[in-house]
Amino acid sequence: MMPRFIFAIVIFLYSLTALSFEERDVSAYRNPDLPYEHYEQLMNDVEKYSPYFNSAMGSARYYTGSNLPNATAWPSKSVVQSRFASVRNDRYIKWSRKPGFPRRISWLYPNDGCYARATMANRWFKSHGINTPSKVFAFGNLRVKTRNHPRGSVSWWYHVAPIVEVGGSKYVIDPSIESSRPLSLGEWLSRMGTPSNIKIAICGSGTQAPGSNCENQSVGSGVVSSQLGFLSKEWDQLKRMRKKPEELLGSRPPW
Repeated sequence: MMPRFIFAIVIFLYSLTALSFEERDVSAYRNPDLPYEHYEQLMNDVEKYSPYFNSAMGSARYYTGSNLPNATAWPSKSVVQSRFASVRNDRYIKWSRKPGFPRRISWLYPNDGCYARATMANRWFKSHGINTPSKVFAFGNLRVKTRNHPRGSVSWWYHVAPIVEVGGSKYVIDPSIESSRPLSLGEWLSRMGTPSNIKIAICGSGTQAPGSNCENQSVGSGVVSSQLGFLSKEWDQLKRMRKKPEELLGSRPPW
C-alpha cells in the first residue's frame, strides 16, 4: 500500500497541474512530520512552468512588522467588525446534500480549504457592494490550536485569508482561527507560530493559491465546487467529534 505521505504528495502535485494557475486548488495541509521546506520545494518544482514571476509564494518575505504592502482600505475598525460578523454568519450557500439547510462558509473545518474560504468570503463582499479585501498569505511551519479538530490542532504549510487596513493598521478576517473578531496581522501570525519565522505576501483580492499571480484583482468562481466539498467534510468531522452539526452550522453557531 502506498504510504500516506507519498499519496499526499501525489495528490498535491496533481492539484497543481490539473487546473490553470489561476483556478487550481492547492491543499494547505502539512504533515506535522514534514517541514515547510518540503512543500516549498514541491511548489518550486511546479513554479518553473508558471507564467507568473510574481506569484504569492514568490513575493513572500519574512515578516518584520514594517514596510508592508498596502491592503484594501476600509473606513473604520467598527466597520471591519460589522462586516466580519456578516460574512461569518451568512448562511447563503445551497447544499444539495441537505436541501433546505443553507450553509455558511466552512469556518469550522480548519483542516484545509483556506483558499476556498478566502475566495468565497471575497466573493461575498463583492456581491454585497463592499470594497473587496486584499489577500494575505502566510508560509511556514504553521500550527494552530483549535477546538474544531479531533486532535486539538491543525498543521499547514501555508494559509490565506482576506486582509484590510484602517489608518495604516491591518486586520485579517479569518473566523477559522478566531471567530469573535478580526485579528491584527501580527496577532494572526502569532496564532500560527513565531511571526518572524513566517513569510508573508499581501496580494490582490483575486489571488487564490501560492502559485497564483499576486497582482490578480479578479475574484473568480473556480472554488465554489471545492467549497461544497469542504462543507461535507466539515459536517462529517463535527459528527465524528460527537458534536451537533445541525446546531453549530445552523441557527445556533458556536460564537
